Amino acid sequence: MKKPLALLLILAMVLSLTACSLTIRVGRDEDDAQTEQTVRADADAEDASLRAFAERYDDFLNLLPTLDTAGLLEQIAPELPHAALAELLGLVYAMGVYDEETFFDELDMSGAIDTLPETYGEDYHVETTMRSAEPFTDEQMEQVQAVLKQLRESYTALAALGDGASDADWESAAAADGVTVEQEKRMIELCGVIRDALDACEITEGYSVQLRNEATGSLYDGTGRHSGQISVIRVNGEWMLLDGLVAFLAVHKNEA
Repeated sequence: MKKPLALLLILAMVLSLTACSLTIRVGRDEDDAQTEQTVRADADAEDASLRAFAERYDDFLNLLPTLDTAGLLEQIAPELPHAALAELLGLVYAMGVYDEETFFDELDMSGAIDTLPETYGEDYHVETTMRSAEPFTDEQMEQVQAVLKQLRESYTALAALGDGASDADWESAAAADGVTVEQEKRMIELCGVIRDALDACEITEGYSVQLRNEATGSLYDGTGRHSGQISVIRVNGEWMLLDGLVAFLAVHKNEA
């Protein structure tokens, strides 16, 4: 173990993937019956399983202000080892170099975290309807595959940090990271769990999905209707939010 794990942990969400946006765009939709009829017809032609997944996006939005890392990761990355990532992030939080708010800010979710309860009240509730879906372009799919490749390489490197480490190496790394030796070893072990899952991960499709969100709450008179966009990928045959994949970049090998 040449370097303590803390030296290899950085915030690495700075990506130019236009398909990664999850932030709800606050603003009233134009109430155009003709447009609504057209987008509904288009949406009805999409895969029923994609529609069902996209319309569960309100589960995510309704949980978002809790900053519940484990619960939110379960919503956005059901087909990846979200429990392992949540535990790993918890250990990183304990090191004091990262926290929950930074994690969700890096996922570009801060707008929804702040806006929804401020506009509608802490008791707000969102219901989601899928309007249409557009397949990713070849270029977008290449970008997504590049993220997966980067993740595989990063977690392979992190998981290998403990190879051949002596007791003294573990003690030194744990002291540098401000955690116990058991916690240091657990971080490396979790990186291995995530690496194995990523190695078995296959991404076959991607869609940019247009949603309509209806929000209510005690601070708002009536129902707020907003348009939004999410990006959805099919991983090992099941749908998940693209941000679920990007979330795994929160623990990332520093190439500098």
